[in-house]
Amino acid sequence: MSLTVFILIILVSLAGCSDPNSGRPGNSSVQGVNDVLKAGMDAEDGKTAETEETGKATEPITADVSGMYSAGVDIDLTKMSSTMVYSEVYSMLMSPDDYIGKTIKMTGSYSFYEDAQTGDKYFACVIQDATACCWQGMEFVLVDEYEYPNDYPELGEEITVTGVFDTYLEGKFRYCTVRDAVLN
Repeated sequence: MSLTVFILIILVSLAGCSDPNSGRPGNSSVQGVNDVLKAGMDAEDGKTAETEETGKATEPITADVSGMYSAGVDIDLTKMSSTMVYSEVYSMLMSPDDYIGKTIKMTGSYSFYEDAQTGDKYFACVIQDATACCWQGMEFVLVDEYEYPNDYPELGEEITVTGVFDTYLEGKFRYCTVRDAVLN
């Protein structure tokens, strides 16, 4: 009896060692998140991705990513899944130089802060992740046609903002903002 159990354990463990990509044409190695993102970006550019290990081109990505962009908008966060939105905003905040000058469109909750010492007003579009446990706020500055508080939404109201990504220095700190923004 114990020999039978031992043989079954060996067979099960060997079955677990098979190539996880077997049966998937064009995949000879496991791809990580960065590989998948690069493949998506390359597909957007009409290229095929190459794996780092082999240097061989993988099959072209056939997913339709054209829906993530709108006319006149470089990055349309309103067309992405909540996980992608959260990831893209995180990337903007961590690598802002890659986004400066790009037109951004986003949807989230309206937030407002007024610095009691300086009287400066800050407006933000707060974006939550898919589980609604984490959030990130993207500051925006509306074009001159908007007058505070008359033309601004209620706190917590869902808003869609479109504007140009930029950064600025305040004291020793660098902040990200969406300038020349409009509420859609």
